[in-house]
Amino acid sequence: MKSIGGVLLCCIFFIQAKAQTASDSTQFATVLQKGNAMAACILKKDYTSFVKYMYPPVIKMAGGSQKMASLVEQSFASIESEGVTVDSASIQSPASMVRTGTNWQCVVTQILIMTTPKGKILSKSALIAISPDAGKSWTFMDTHGAPLEKVRKSFPAISPKLNLPAKEDPVLVK
Repeated sequence: MKSIGGVLLCCIFFIQAKAQTASDSTQFATVLQKGNAMAACILKKDYTSFVKYMYPPVIKMAGGSQKMASLVEQSFASIESEGVTVDSASIQSPASMVRTGTNWQCVVTQILIMTTPKGKILSKSALIAISPDAGKSWTFMDTHGAPLEKVRKSFPAISPKLNLPAKEDPVLVK
């Protein structure tokens, strides 16, 4: 009888693990779709739409959506004046999801390929994807290579369970 109970318990854990994996897979696809839609805004130079994908506390710190869109536009204009153009922007799927109630978070990698006066550069950066409503909507925050502790000082709602990768230097590609 004990062995049957043990087998049933193992089956329950297996079913829960499979359900979690299926749920994560669906959410990873959603995060990837939303992240790539955000990345497409960069290529289209649609900074107003780009800001709609940003984590609201970041927008608030910048002084609101219009101010943030203006700052993003100025930033891209500045690099373009130096002969840098963004050729492609994409997001890689996350590896894991952190859930605290309806607040879900994960880390994705943003990949930019840019043309510079010195050649093409591949740049990778970690973005934190945040959903306040159990995966119904997603916003993103660039960590700018900062360690998680530093990010959490400004944004304490960011989970301490996230695993941010070390900052990678841009690589010259041929």
